[in-house]
Amino acid sequence: MSTAKQSIGWRCARRDMNCKAIIHTSRVTGKFDHWNGTFHCHESDSYETRKRNILVKIKNRVLDEYIPIKIIVEEEYRKANLSVEEKKSNASSCSHW
Repeated sequence: MSTAKQSIGWRCARRDMNCKAIIHTSRVTGKFDHWNGTFHCHESDSYETRKRNILVKIKNRVLDEYIPIKIIVEEEYRKANLSVEEKKSNASSCSHW
């Protein structure tokens, strides 16, 4: 079996920093397997991390609960106490529900 089929590649999400860091985890154990040698030495984007965490909560609730998606989205946004800037950024994503 080739290395590509034995592992899953994970690329850095910081596209704005043009980060090329990639790590590979084993498909069998889920543990670190190897990396592409590119150093990964910048701060994470706290806004994107927060946004991703909110979306994960929304997706989990959509799978587990039998209520309209729009209600779930609105509740999670309310619970997150979004800043004015975050509300503006997320307003368009909420409107398509």
